[in-house]
Amino acid sequence: MEQLIVKFINQDASIEELEELLKYLSSEENVDLFKTYVKINYYSIYLMNDFDNADILNELKKKIEQEKLKQRSKTRYLILLKYAAICVVLVGIGFYVNIISTFSKAPVPIIPKEDKVTLTTSTGKMIILEEVKNEMIDKDVELVNTKDELVYTNKDELNNVTHKLEVPYGKRFNIVLSDGTRVYLNSGSELTYPVTFESKDTREVMLIGEAYFDVKSDTTPFLVRSNAISVQVFGTEFNFLNFPEDEVSDVVLVEGSVGIQSDFSKETVKLLPGQIGKVNKQDYKVETERVNTNVYTSWINGEVVFRNERFSQILKKLERLYNVTIINNKMETDDLFNASIDLENESIEEVLSYFGEIYNIDYQIFKNKVIIN
Repeated sequence: MEQLIVKFINQDASIEELEELLKYLSSEENVDLFKTYVKINYYSIYLMNDFDNADILNELKKKIEQEKLKQRSKTRYLILLKYAAICVVLVGIGFYVNIISTFSKAPVPIIPKEDKVTLTTSTGKMIILEEVKNEMIDKDVELVNTKDELVYTNKDELNNVTHKLEVPYGKRFNIVLSDGTRVYLNSGSELTYPVTFESKDTREVMLIGEAYFDVKSDTTPFLVRSNAISVQVFGTEFNFLNFPEDEVSDVVLVEGSVGIQSDFSKETVKLLPGQIGKVNKQDYKVETERVNTNVYTSWINGEVVFRNERFSQILKKLERLYNVTIINNKMETDDLFNASIDLENESIEEVLSYFGEIYNIDYQIFKNKVIIN
């Protein structure tokens, strides 16, 4: 079977061999082995996952029958079917590296995955926010959910009640905490917070991803923790970017005053309005500089600005913003790119078209996957 799979991948399988392979693929275990071999040879193109076993078998049968009808010779040895193998890969599996560009000849829409904004309560109950409006949950906590914002209306002190808000790729969501602090969460981010702030010493929340904080002024400090980094603030507005995969975490201060700390240093680095604090996750040293804060905060209004960013960084952000998978096959460069995206009015197809025209980037589309060739 291994030899047959290799011949199939190399486009050297005859009809007889394709039929033999078809018999093997009647076993689900053999189909899994087949997929493994394919992914090893074309590991970065995993569109195989979009087809189930029945699709593969049906397309293989169809192509074998088509090629049989085309045969004019009745000789004992059948003609090798390189093009038949190509058709099987293209139609039945949809991922062959050099042929997949066929998908880009016609305007093919990208179909983002539909994930939901969810809220997890202290009891472990998970709520899909798009499916509720006003609801009493978790020890008589009332939620008021609008289209893109969650507001807590119950201001009574509730001990040990913590919620976690998770925003999937392709969506943004806001929350108004019990003290009046408004938090804007970007795609792929989550915030863990108490329903009411119990401590008189500090108001503390946990962030993974990116969020813009408009902190309600109070005598009690507001603390945002994110992995090994924390930002302490009083009444202020700032943007905090810290995804686990990021090499550098950014804190951009719009107004007020913040102090940046890490678990690996006792030093507190204070920012002034209009400054960015870059935390290098290798040594957790903080570098500060003056910036145009709009470049870092405009995403809350639906506009994303890339300034002097590596292409790999841009692709990762596009995955989060549009909830698609981008496979970077060959595009490796240290060049820095600039772009501006209107998330409300520009689709991922238009963004990719922009990069294709300006930077001569070739790509193909299949469902919710984009392949950079």
